[in-house]
Amino acid sequence: MRRSILSLLMLICALGCGDAVTDPSRAGFEGNPRLIEGDWATLFITNQGVTRYDAELLPAGGEFLGEFRFFRAGQEVRIAFNDGTWDGMRLDFTTDPLPGTSTPGPIEWTALYFPAGSTGQDVPTRLLLSSAVIGGPSFPIEFVRPADLDWLETH
Repeated sequence: MRRSILSLLMLICALGCGDAVTDPSRAGFEGNPRLIEGDWATLFITNQGVTRYDAELLPAGGEFLGEFRFFRAGQEVRIAFNDGTWDGMRLDFTTDPLPGTSTPGPIEWTALYFPAGSTGQDVPTRLLLSSAVIGGPSFPIEFVRPADLDWLETH
């Protein structure tokens, strides 16, 4: 009996302290990093078929690190970063210059976050990636969660 009471008290203490433990990788952000962390994907559609390009975003103690892959200007592009700042609707980061461009120094990027339904009833959660080097906000690259790739292919 005494052993079961002690076990019950330990269980209650462990459950009660659960809120006090936080994930340090998610600390230090203005906005909730869970909104954008994880896997994203985009599609490039040609007469030959559809190619999927993936992205991954990971919070790391107040900054995001990650990579985006996409097709632009006749080539596959991979950008990686470890300085992403997130304010709840915008991820800003820098990368090295893109191969084949004459832009010196680091390239500034923005990925705007749009929650599901924010721009239309059947629109999934999206990230719109853009940079002045690849056409600015007028020509963003649209990323969705992998489960929503069907929507991206039909729109």
